[in-house]
Amino acid sequence: MKRLLALALALPLALALAQGCSSTPAASTKVCTAGNNVFCRCADRSEGTKLCNDQGTGYSTPCRLGENQPCPGGEVIPTEDGGLPPLEGIDTCPGSKISLGDGSKTFSGDTSTAKDDYKGDPGACGSGDGAPDDVYQITPTATGKLDIELTPDTGFDGMIYVREAPCGGDSKQLKCGNSAKEGVREVITNLGVVTGKQYYLFVDGAGGGAKGKYVLTFNLKPGPFCGDGVLADGEACDDGSPDANGDGCTSGCTSVDGNPEVANKCPGQPVNLWPGTLPKVSATGSTDPAKLTGATNNWENTGASCDVSASKLNVSEDHIYAVTPHGAGTVTVKVSNATFKAQIVVRTTCATSSSQLTGAAGCSNNTSTVPDSETVTFPVAKDKTYYVAVDGILGQKGDYNISFQLQ
Repeated sequence: MKRLLALALALPLALALAQGCSSTPAASTKVCTAGNNVFCRCADRSEGTKLCNDQGTGYSTPCRLGENQPCPGGEVIPTEDGGLPPLEGIDTCPGSKISLGDGSKTFSGDTSTAKDDYKGDPGACGSGDGAPDDVYQITPTATGKLDIELTPDTGFDGMIYVREAPCGGDSKQLKCGNSAKEGVREVITNLGVVTGKQYYLFVDGAGGGAKGKYVLTFNLKPGPFCGDGVLADGEACDDGSPDANGDGCTSGCTSVDGNPEVANKCPGQPVNLWPGTLPKVSATGSTDPAKLTGATNNWENTGASCDVSASKLNVSEDHIYAVTPHGAGTVTVKVSNATFKAQIVVRTTCATSSSQLTGAAGCSNNTSTVPDSETVTFPVAKDKTYYVAVDGILGQKGDYNISFQLQ
């Protein structure tokens, strides 16, 4: 009897010990290599890392970008098949936030549960009316060219279009991708984006209620481009508007163009000349207030005979250029086919009449016929800005052709 009692008391203890021993391996199961940084994915799909602890059983830091920057939105955990769950809250503006840097990012989504809120501009992407759509707010962390690819599921006729801020149908559509075929990938290539500026991508169906699952791939290639608002080597100008002509800079940034309001006052319309790559820039212009908004008489201290005086000798409107040669030598400015009696004036300080260059280098008023042609050549230093005005004589104003050449 005593022996049976002893066995009965020993059995629970043995079971407890056995359970304690069996839990030890589970607590020490290694999930990573001790001391190593392990790849992880942030909620905005940025690629981050987290540090494996000294035992290799877990992580001593959360998912992060670099050493100190927290992971935007925290870490996103892959699904059982290794994929990433769809982003949340992307049905309406401002959409799901995405930060894009150098390289590629991939996202998955599904418009099946979304609503029909938006449609593209008339044309290829105008058929989005009637189909549900998702929205992504894109903020690049580098200036460059962005490629976007939409891969829809079989049977889903998807399309994509990008708008600038503000988000919604009233903003300017920048680019569209729509082949009007089910299950076919849609692409937008070489979309110029600027650091910190917000853009909005719409994943839509090509009409008829088209909807379904999709994969988005973004690839940002950093680097300067025409339209980023920053002057680069070989550009005559860059006004931040890559697709417009007539606003002061041509769409290719290789020539000045039109009559922007900056030309009606100092420092004037920018013109950049580059030895070897862009030594000559040609354009059309006007001093007529009907074409040059706000045109006025800025340079009023140069008379018809090119003399400079404290008195207001000139009463004509003028068009001002800020000319910067990126090489030393001489610059020749030619005005031709002027519909009025024209004059060219050159200064080293835009608002100071006494800075007008001396003699023929500072002023040209040689002909009296209309259409008028005038030429002035002056010495220049590298990267120094000179100010050139096309002016009128005795109140005259009108249109003209102009060229700037560095030699």
